[in-house]
Amino acid sequence: MFNDIAPGARLYIDANIFVYHFAYESDECAALLDRCYRREINAYTGIHILLEVAHRIMTIEAVDKGLVTPGNVPRKLRRRPELVSQLQDHSAAIRYILEMNIEILQIDARILETSANLRSQTGFLVNDSISLAMMQRRRIPTISTNDRDFQRVNWLEVRLPSDL
Repeated sequence: MFNDIAPGARLYIDANIFVYHFAYESDECAALLDRCYRREINAYTGIHILLEVAHRIMTIEAVDKGLVTPGNVPRKLRRRPELVSQLQDHSAAIRYILEMNIEILQIDARILETSANLRSQTGFLVNDSISLAMMQRRRIPTISTNDRDFQRVNWLEVRLPSDL
């Protein structure tokens, strides 16, 4: 649940929160991002999260516009690169995120090394372990996500949307 996140809280935002917002699937995710925009919450995300969001929005748009059918959309777009030039929503989504007053954390060698150690400890895949490494480095205690796997991390408070 997001509506009780205290003003001034330090919060990391996972990719699925952005995707649910841009796909109009969660009013709660939209409200959370609005609070970030208004600087009520000290929000962070990783550069790799923006890449994941762009990729997912691109695939959603391709299906929504009827350019490809559902099912392994990235492969279908790779086979028909001329379709990619017709997709604009992913670029607009990233521009919008960059205006939301969310600090974009970068990946460096230390983050990669820490994430490798975290993968060994937690069994997380690469992107999630990079997010954990970023949160650990910046002492960000809370993540907004719809990924319950983060609940395995004992030092992390996980905030899940309640309207999904």
